[in-house]
Amino acid sequence: MTVYAAQILKKLTTEDLRILIAIERGMSKYSYTPLNLIVKISGLSFNDAVLHLSKIHALKLILRRIGPYIGYRLNYNGYDVLALNVLSKRKTVEAIGSVIAKGKESDIHEALASGGVKVIAKFFRLGKTSFKQVKRTCFFVGLRRHTSWLYESRLAASNEFKALEILHKHGLFTPKPIDSNRNVVIMSYINGAPLYTVNELGNPAEVFEGIINNLKLALSIGLVHGDLSEYNVMLTPEQSTYIIDWAQWVNVNHPDAHNLLKRDIMNITQYFTRKYGIRSNVDKIYDELRGVMKR
Repeated sequence: MTVYAAQILKKLTTEDLRILIAIERGMSKYSYTPLNLIVKISGLSFNDAVLHLSKIHALKLILRRIGPYIGYRLNYNGYDVLALNVLSKRKTVEAIGSVIAKGKESDIHEALASGGVKVIAKFFRLGKTSFKQVKRTCFFVGLRRHTSWLYESRLAASNEFKALEILHKHGLFTPKPIDSNRNVVIMSYINGAPLYTVNELGNPAEVFEGIINNLKLALSIGLVHGDLSEYNVMLTPEQSTYIIDWAQWVNVNHPDAHNLLKRDIMNITQYFTRKYGIRSNVDKIYDELRGVMKR
């Protein structure tokens, strides 16, 4: 879908983008932005607005509802287009490549930045997949009463970008944050593979220790990952570990911080026990890490 959005962006006019932005702004108050509000926000005439709405609807960038009133809302294609439009104008991204990882909450693409530099483009895709996911998103949604899944994806992207800025500044082994807009985060490319895909490790105990040390450093600057497992640890050919997927992080002062930390430790220790026979005392590691929490 994302490659499609990158291709479609080239076919859109300034007026098409104004319509998409008008719909986006209206969605802060409406599930479907009323047609008359789209006309008002876009500054186009009624006839021109209808013409461009027809075009972008045919391109599958928006959804239309006909009921008490005619209204439109963005889908992820339309939201991706708006994000890519900004990122391309900033010269952050010149091309979007194939998907290299796909999950319930995001799609990860290879991309090219200015000068042909390889980067990663992460497109958040929050949706109504499970109650568990809704519960987890409340960490960054907070007490907002009206949110769309698109907006929650935007909050998740913002949350991850903020974490990467903090972590990278303090020397943690995480991707370097480059840019972000709406539901998209652009970060440095890591030459490695997800831990769960690696069949053999030269020194599993050393890799495990590297992950725990990264957790310890994150805690020392006030961050709990909150969603750690073998699925969001990257391993380089040199056996260095990078912790990724920080959208669910919480501050160490968060009411659930200690529970989330213990779950992170349990997830990663259970994986190394199951696959490599490394047995660790979860409570002992938890007590050690809890002692370095910055408050």
